[in-house]
Amino acid sequence: MAEKKVEATEISVEERLKALYTLQTIMSEIDKYTILRGELPGEVQDLEDEIMGLQTRMQNYETEIADLKKNIVAYNEIIATSTANRARYQEQLNNVRNNHEFDHLTKEVEFESLEIEAKEKKIRECNMAIERKKEEQEKTTAIIEEKKRFLGGNTMSYTVFTDGCSNLPGRLLEALNIRVLPCSYVMDDVPGTYAGDIDAFD
Repeated sequence: MAEKKVEATEISVEERLKALYTLQTIMSEIDKYTILRGELPGEVQDLEDEIMGLQTRMQNYETEIADLKKNIVAYNEIIATSTANRARYQEQLNNVRNNHEFDHLTKEVEFESLEIEAKEKKIRECNMAIERKKEEQEKTTAIIEEKKRFLGGNTMSYTVFTDGCSNLPGRLLEALNIRVLPCSYVMDDVPGTYAGDIDAFD
């Protein structure tokens, strides 16, 4: 009877050691991915902040373009006024009575001509600036779309696919509330794809 009791005790200890090892392994994995999950929201928040900053930049572009267009309208109004003034002075030159009046009108014509040239140059500069802003808008839009794609559109989900995750049971990913989005990956220099099925981790 004593021998049987000792044997039963030895088996019990072996089972406990195996269970303890298994538990430690699982807890180690849980700790590892709890840390990973803790880092991911920060990375996602950084991406969202970047997107907000880029969207603010887009709004600034719109405001700047609108201001440039307003300037063009104002410059065109000045050109119209100067053109009318120049035509009037040129008409008056046909009826001058002395050199003093002739010199005065000539200077007025020259001034209005210079004003027209200056405002036409400003308009060209504004149009070039608008084109540059539109090009920047296109580039910024592409960057925003790319960053949104990494965020999975408007959802708050995290793209996770690492060597460690691929070995972690799907039930633990679910317990950690980690969602793995469909993605392409390279593991051990071998390309592959993941369709988004959490059971693939089991």
